[in-house]
Amino acid sequence: MQSGLARAVVFGICLLLAACSTTSLESQIKTQEARQGRIYFLRGNSLLAIGGFTPEIQINGQKVGNLANNSSFFIDRDPGSYKVSTETTLDFGRYSVDVVLRPGGVAYVELAPHAGHIIASAIGGVAGGLIAASTSNNSGRFTLAVLDEKAGAAMLQRLKQ
Repeated sequence: MQSGLARAVVFGICLLLAACSTTSLESQIKTQEARQGRIYFLRGNSLLAIGGFTPEIQINGQKVGNLANNSSFFIDRDPGSYKVSTETTLDFGRYSVDVVLRPGGVAYVELAPHAGHIIASAIGGVAGGLIAASTSNNSGRFTLAVLDEKAGAAMLQRLKQ
């Protein structure tokens, strides 16, 4: 019986460690092709990110990676319009933005804690999180924002230091 409990604890620790890391489903060392655009996903260091939540990033409903605190990753796609969204395991709500890619272009999407959702959850617990998630289409623990090229490049540089 104790060995089963020990396995469950080890499994739980592994899940927590996995949830705290950035993962991308695509190579992060490839050179951008001139015919494709690149989307950088950026997440700064925030005290509101306490709890170790590592949200899943999706493009048009397909998972492309997870983004941990103070990290980044990128994906390359053909030119066009894409819906970028984020979801967090065991949380309510979803946030999404539209990104337009041009050949050879770069887009920057910042992920940040959604203060309203965090406050509602802290005050009202699960019920508060549910209420916050039901108040708009863009709700959830995190927000997404498309940054202009200068601000995005500056944030990426800070994250790489």
